[in-house]
Amino acid sequence: TGKGRYFMIKSIIYWSNYGSTQRYAELLSKDMGIPASPLHNADASDGEAFYLGCVMDGRIKGYACAAARFRIAGVCAVGLEEKRADTVFELRRNTGIVDSRIRIFYARGAFDRDKLNPVHRLMLRGAMESMEGSAKYAAILELMQKGCDFVSEENIRPAAEWIIWRNKTNGQK
Repeated sequence: TGKGRYFMIKSIIYWSNYGSTQRYAELLSKDMGIPASPLHNADASDGEAFYLGCVMDGRIKGYACAAARFRIAGVCAVGLEEKRADTVFELRRNTGIVDSRIRIFYARGAFDRDKLNPVHRLMLRGAMESMEGSAKYAAILELMQKGCDFVSEENIRPAAEWIIWRNKTNGQK
């Protein structure tokens, strides 16, 4: 995006491993009337895009690819952990999002061990073993053991309201 120049958000693009991020993209698409596409099928539009990606290893998966192909106005990271005061800062830094005009949101997703492919299941087993006994990882370990589903309209509402504001005001305060 050119300095100080904004375009309408005309597409929702996402990377989803096991469905949570796709569900959020579809909720936004339905509410906003903006088409949603998986990153690998998305075509560039004449406006900007809102990107959703799952959190993996502290980064927003697929962001670099999306940013290379589209003008990204905002991002929603979908992860399991509860949002902390530094969550957005950490995701911005770890993902390499240097443009401060790109707004970042965070929404909690879902986890179902049965949906994991064999490689991820094996990786998960090792990760869970290394977390056992650690107070720092107790909450996330419990979610992985029991499964969870936090996907809801309420969790994506801040992003939806921002997209409405952004398209209505062209990003001007």
